[in-house]
Amino acid sequence: MTLNKSFEENRQRILKAASEQFLLKGYDETRLDDIVKNARVSKTAIYTIFGGKRELFIAISEDLSEQLVHATISNNQVILENTEELEQLLSQIGENYLKITLEQDKLANFRMCLSMASRAQEVAKQFYYSGHAKICDYLSNYLEAANKANLLDISNSNQAACQFLSLVRGDTHLRALFDIDYAPSETSIQEAAQRSVHLFMKGYVSDEAPARL
Repeated sequence: MTLNKSFEENRQRILKAASEQFLLKGYDETRLDDIVKNARVSKTAIYTIFGGKRELFIAISEDLSEQLVHATISNNQVILENTEELEQLLSQIGENYLKITLEQDKLANFRMCLSMASRAQEVAKQFYYSGHAKICDYLSNYLEAANKANLLDISNSNQAACQFLSLVRGDTHLRALFDIDYAPSETSIQEAAQRSVHLFMKGYVSDEAPARL
């Protein structure tokens, strides 16, 4: 086994064990000894790879945020020729985004980050900027391309992207945060995404947009 492979395997075991302990006991009650036992590594390995408990929690937040980004936004180049194609793209992005933010581990970590925001601001900021803000940046590139194609009339594409994601989350995500028994169906998630697209397009579609095929 190469050194790099061993390092990565240890890193992943530590992240998995730490995530389980943070979700089970909360940040404050989790001890490094608990993580060491469950990850089957030395405490030195945690300090060497991450630096400490706070840095480890930030790494977990970044990892979850990356999952959020990859599940929501495709790296493939998108060419939009009409509003129907744009609506289909936004519907898929909205549906993907809502699905992954409603997963139980994502909701649990979201709650934990919210509870820590007042005393660990850098952790909360990192969670926001590496996740939601990054998705807004990616989405704004699509909207800017749609703007240049005269499909939309947007003066600030990043702001519009954030507005769209807020529409998608709506009451569904808020309710899921506070009602742990709430589990929206696949159909309700699709409908929420489609309603968001409808409202978004109604507000931003360009008068010069090409007609649907």
